[in-house]
Parts: sequence; C-alpha cells; structure tokens
Amino acid sequence: GIGSETGGGKITLRDSTVIQEFTGQTAIGIGSGDSAPTVSLRQCKASIHMEGNHAMDLGSFTEDASLTLLDSEFNIAIQSAKVQHFAANPDYLIQAGSTYEVSINR
Repeated sequence: GIGSETGGGKITLRDSTVIQEFTGQTAIGIGSGDSAPTVSLRQCKASIHMEGNHAMDLGSFTEDASLTLLDSEFNIAIQSAKVQHFAANPDYLIQAGSTYEVSINR
C-alpha cells in the first residue's frame, strides 16, 4: 500500500491514479497501521482491491486518521474477516464531490 505500517505520517495525492491489487495477512491500502496519519486525496482515481485477514482501504487501523477526500473517484473491493473502510476519526473526515463504488465481502 501507500503509507507506513507504523508511525503515521502525511500522505498527499493530487491529480493521481492509484491502482492496488493485493493479498496479505494484514492489508493497508492508503494510510498507517498503528497511528494517526493525515491522508488527502484530491482529484484522484483510486482502485483498491484487496484480500486479507485484516484489511483497511483508507485511514488507520486505530481509526484515528484524518481523511480528506475531494473530487475523486473510488472503486473499492475488500474481502476480509475484519474490514475497516474509511477508518478515520469522524471529526476529521471530510468528503466532497467524490464518487464511490464499494464492495465488501461480496
């Protein structure tokens, strides 16, 4: 994925295309495994397809991320026993002008 397994950080993507297809015990699409990342996608196209025992598309496994998703297109498919979708602090989740096609365990 894009980000870090530990340590949070700041991830900013603009006018980008992200295509991820992977399988793993623990799967992180864009974000961090154990701390509060700041993730911003603006005018992006993201296709995230993953399988894993524990899988998260955007954010942090600890659900304390800051997510800004603006004017972007998302196609997300996750197969997992433990799914986290847009795993963020609700006070720091900003979404505007984006479209979403999401499939979880289908």
